[in-house]
Order: sequence, then structure tokens, then C-alpha cells
Amino acid sequence: MNMLFIKCLRNTLFIFSALVLVGCSHQKDMYPYQPLVKPPNTVEGILKQEPYTPESFASELVGKSSPPSRLWWKVSFLTSYKADKIVDICLDYLAKIGASPQVISIPIEQWPNDTRYPWLWFDRALSSRTAYYDNSGNLKVKNHNQSGFDTIKTIVCLKPLVVIKTKGLIIDGHYSGAVYITRHSPQLKEIFDRFGTYTLCALKHGFAYGTHIPYAENPLWFSPDMGIPPRPVEIDENGTGHIPLPWGELVLTKQADEWIVMAKTI
Repeated sequence: MNMLFIKCLRNTLFIFSALVLVGCSHQKDMYPYQPLVKPPNTVEGILKQEPYTPESFASELVGKSSPPSRLWWKVSFLTSYKADKIVDICLDYLAKIGASPQVISIPIEQWPNDTRYPWLWFDRALSSRTAYYDNSGNLKVKNHNQSGFDTIKTIVCLKPLVVIKTKGLIIDGHYSGAVYITRHSPQLKEIFDRFGTYTLCALKHGFAYGTHIPYAENPLWFSPDMGIPPRPVEIDENGTGHIPLPWGELVLTKQADEWIVMAKTI
């Protein structure tokens, strides 16, 4: 009887402690240009820590590691989308129609470095360098080619799910997770000044997200929800792009060196 009581008490303490920790583990994704949904609804990016297991809970208690944080898009109290799941839906759809993204090797001198977008930062690829000592005891750094893609697949709308494909190099992140920035970027200085820090997120397998896209001619779009394979964005005589949706359209406007995407209802 005593052993059963102790076991129940241990499990109760674990569940309570895990809930307390998880409750404190949510952070806002500070990237200001989240994907769209039908107006007037908006999307909030939230980084949630993965659920605790007894093993990960014990690991955190001894200071080793915590469960990783993953990006979620919150539309309402009842509606949220896990970014990893959205990426998987896109990949499954592209595989089904025979249009899976092809991985390429990107030499270090060609690595993208545009600090406006967390997924295009040069720093994100530095983990592919190997530090070692030569026979004379000198520290050396060996650079490797990094796998990636020659098209950027930007998730611009969640319902229906719409992705815009543009030409451009992007490093292949093998998982989606937080990117903690410790140095200033001119484009993000306002965020840093307001919050004192910023936590951003990068997606896996060459995907990006949001309403700002590096400009490239002849953008394509596809929608797993609507069963529409990659096709050209319709560009009118004013150079504005249009993507038709059941509740309206997405409008692409070129501003400087970016495509800016907005939602417009019927």
C-alpha cells in the first residue's frame, strides 16, 4: 500500500511540475510578418516547448537539456497549427504529384545571408564547420558544403494552405526550431529595442513563412488544400500578382526588392 502511494505521489508531482514548466515555456515568435488567414483574423506565432517526458524532465532537473521548442501559429483560442505539420503536409502533397524539392549542395561562398529573414542568415549554416588542430597544434576550421535548395518555399496562407515558390538559395534546416539572435540587425532593431531580445524561428527542408518574400521574377504557387499543383502567379499589367482563394485572393505587390503579400476578401 505504501509503495502504491509513493508511486502515485511521484507521478502526481511529475505531472504538476511538468505543467508548471510547460506553462512558462511559451515564447512569442518575434518575426513580424506571420502567415495570413481570412481577414479580419490574424495569426500569432508562438514557440512552444515540446511536452515533457519523465526522461526529459529528469534531464532538465540536472541541467542537461530541455525539450526543444517548436513553432505554432495561433489563429484563435481553439485554432492553432503546428508549423512542422504544415511543412509535412506540403511535402506529402509535392511527393504525391511528383514535384518533391531536390536537395542541392551549396558551397560556403554562395550561402545566403539576408538578415531580414531568419532562414537566410549565414550564421544558421555555421554549424557545418569543423574545428580541429593540425599537426603543429594550430587551430583550423574546415568548411563544408551545406545541403539546401535553389527555390524558397514560403508559407503565406494557412487556410487554405498556400505556398509561394521563388528562385533563391536556402539552407536545408533538418528541423524547425528557435533561432536566438544575440546581435543586432538593422531591419530588426525596432523589435530588439522594444522587447530587449528577440526569438525567431526557422522551418525545416527549405521552407519559409510570412508575407515578405525576397523578390524574384516568375513566382509560382501551390495549395495542398485546394489540390492545385505549382503554377505561375497571375501578374496583371501593373505588375501586381493575384492568387484566387475561396474567400477572396492573395495580392502580391513588389516593394523595393521584396514581394509583399496581402489578403483581400470578396
